[in-house]
Amino acid sequence: MKFVGAIVVFILICAISALAFLASVPALVHSTSPELNQTILILGGLLLLAAIWWFVGGRKWTVAILGWLVLAVPFSAHALWQGTTLIADRKGVTLSRQMAVENYRETPIFWDGFEGPVGLTIELDLVHPPGLDGLVFTPQIRMAPEYDIAAEDLSSSRTFSGGYFKDWHISEKVEDLTLLKPVLFQQIYKDTPPDFDFDTLSPTGRTQLKYRLQPGTIERLESQNNICLTSPSFGLPTCGAGQDAHDGCVGKNTRKVTDVTYNIGTDINALWTAGGSFFNNADIGHLIAQVLQKNSSLQGNSEVWTAMQKQFEPDGLEAAGFRLCPTGDDSHSIGKVCYCRF
Repeated sequence: MKFVGAIVVFILICAISALAFLASVPALVHSTSPELNQTILILGGLLLLAAIWWFVGGRKWTVAILGWLVLAVPFSAHALWQGTTLIADRKGVTLSRQMAVENYRETPIFWDGFEGPVGLTIELDLVHPPGLDGLVFTPQIRMAPEYDIAAEDLSSSRTFSGGYFKDWHISEKVEDLTLLKPVLFQQIYKDTPPDFDFDTLSPTGRTQLKYRLQPGTIERLESQNNICLTSPSFGLPTCGAGQDAHDGCVGKNTRKVTDVTYNIGTDINALWTAGGSFFNNADIGHLIAQVLQKNSSLQGNSEVWTAMQKQFEPDGLEAAGFRLCPTGDDSHSIGKVCYCRF
């Protein structure tokens, strides 16, 4: 009976080991970062199984080693995964201290029909150690204090839709704080590849960057006369009876912003990251924030900042001659509401 129990436990060990190893393979291949708590739980569970097998096997070394070898495979994979991530996180922190921003220039963006600037074109050189294999992601600018975001949360703090600052990973709750950031889906700026939110780091150690920063609620720019806003954007109409999102309104089950925080104070700060093959997210937001606070026309100027944001709210677009676009295949959807100027 004891022998049968040992066989059952051994089969269980093999099954759990196989599952734990298979769970680690995609992460190891794609170099994703594990959750520390999850990895500790897995490693602790494998050690517990090893202890159980020691007693089930009659505390005999020859029997114990057989089960331990099976457990060693997923244990080593997860330990390697977590260890590599911790080293990469440390390299990211070190790298952020070795980078610098130089040759900053900015130019306001003006469009016909709008009273003030509709955004800001900034150009700069990011100086970094040469030979780095990595990417630098587009910045998100806010008129609000600097916030402490843990390295492992930087990537999930980026706003890909919704248009407002994500406060999921900061201790202070910020309700719908406005942003300036490059428009991901755009057909206006021909020298900026559409649908890209990153640049490759130059092997020379000096990466020249150019960003056109506009209000974060802009989801798509087909032209200066065709602008789509994200569905949660402030001021968009709510769908009435018999209407849905394809009619140019926000559905009743879709989150809708009812109040906006344009700024908290007047200092410019940023979320800006770099990421690479041998280092995880490097937080470089402080680099561009320092330059913006020293050189940008927006620093300390909350009136211009707020006016820029309001021009891309429905009332501001209507004042510039826009109306809801006709319904069509490439117009309104669940994620966006489009305004056209004819």
